[in-house]
Amino acid sequence: MDKGIEYSKRLGKLTSDQFQAALTKFGLGDFVKADSVSSGLFGQNVIITSTEGKFVLRGKPHYEWQFPKEKYGAELLHTFTKAPVPYPYLHDTSTDIFGWSYLIMPYMSGISPANEEISINERIDISYALGKNLAELHECKWAFPGQYDQLTNTIKPFDSGYKEWLIMNMEQMLTKINDNSGICKNEALWVREYVNKNVSVLQGSFQPCFVMNDYSPGNVVVKKVNGEWIISGLFDLMEYYFGDGLADLVRLTAMYLDNYKNKAPDLIRVFVEGYFSKVAKEENIIEKFKLFMLMDRLLVWEYGIRPDVTWFNKNDSFSDYVKRYINISEVLDDEKSIWLLDFWGKKNVLGLIMMPVTRHQTMHLNDCFSIKERGVSFLQY
Repeated sequence: MDKGIEYSKRLGKLTSDQFQAALTKFGLGDFVKADSVSSGLFGQNVIITSTEGKFVLRGKPHYEWQFPKEKYGAELLHTFTKAPVPYPYLHDTSTDIFGWSYLIMPYMSGISPANEEISINERIDISYALGKNLAELHECKWAFPGQYDQLTNTIKPFDSGYKEWLIMNMEQMLTKINDNSGICKNEALWVREYVNKNVSVLQGSFQPCFVMNDYSPGNVVVKKVNGEWIISGLFDLMEYYFGDGLADLVRLTAMYLDNYKNKAPDLIRVFVEGYFSKVAKEENIIEKFKLFMLMDRLLVWEYGIRPDVTWFNKNDSFSDYVKRYINISEVLDDEKSIWLLDFWGKKNVLGLIMMPVTRHQTMHLNDCFSIKERGVSFLQY
């Protein structure tokens, strides 16, 4: 008798018969094997291989609206953008197989951008690709800021407006943080004063777009195609809403600061360059970025000080923590971050050939020697 295997704590033990029943329901062939997913905080996903291909089963939703919302978001992105989202999202709302509803979607091949085997030069190329992909994601526009409404299965305007919705989220996070003794009264006051002082920048006109709200290495995969790094998969759409796309730049920017130290400014500049190579800059970009970064770090702080999580110590200062991230915003409007596009974009082939050797070109000398030794022609490469 198949007693099942535990692929994650959240999903518990799952059997081959259960996987087969789910595959049969959608005509996806015969079950071959299942594998755990190493990344992710919540353990909702299992990789399934069948005779028809490779899929991801996503189960045990956090909320009743989670899977309908993710399915709708994937359909929007598939229809209106070229962002590499898995499609179709197959949703079984019944609970007869696993005891909870689930999604099945195509498996997106690739590796995490955080993979430690990626060289720093490759990581810079990937950062640029991440910026361009985010711009493509933001091609999904909406007539007004809003969020998914399960009852109507569409996007509904924020009840009190975009600015008020953001302030409400801030207050909810501050309440949760205070409940866990994670912030003192003076710091909470500083957060409120900072937000109230700067939130007016959101009253200007902007085109609402699909804001993923968690654009980070854990939710994308990349691969190298014809010598160029591309984003090959984008997933985990639970948190999206429609608002100012600039909000999606802050999570990855913060992660670069956390994980790459001296190389972080270069990675952030290239990421921003990739994004703004396809998106026009709006007014008040620095002020907006700082505001979105503060709110994003507040969200991370709220999670990190929970009793079962040890990201921060009780004596740590939130204001000291967040200022480091807010100060990086100058890269968005720094001439140093856009000179590459202005400079190289104006060169023709002859101009490029006649350029003196630069430090950037010397970075590729080892690759050139390696290609020569293998006898690979320039055209083949």
